[in-house]
Amino acid sequence: EIDFQNEALERAIWNLSDRDRYVLFARILEERSYEELSKELGIAYKGVAAAYIRAIKKIRKEIEGSDK
Repeated sequence: EIDFQNEALERAIWNLSDRDRYVLFARILEERSYEELSKELGIAYKGVAAAYIRAIKKIRKEIEGSDK
């Protein structure tokens, strides 16, 4: 279990779809490539990259919104 010190970050991460959260953690924590994840998940390389970018954008947007 990951212990988040920032509640806004934790909330933002758990609000992601399961797939986006999986891709985010696999890329950041496990340093897995888009290609690896593409083969594992059965989606195109661009689909994995899009999921990662979407996750980052959603997290940023939610955190920025919670600062106001």
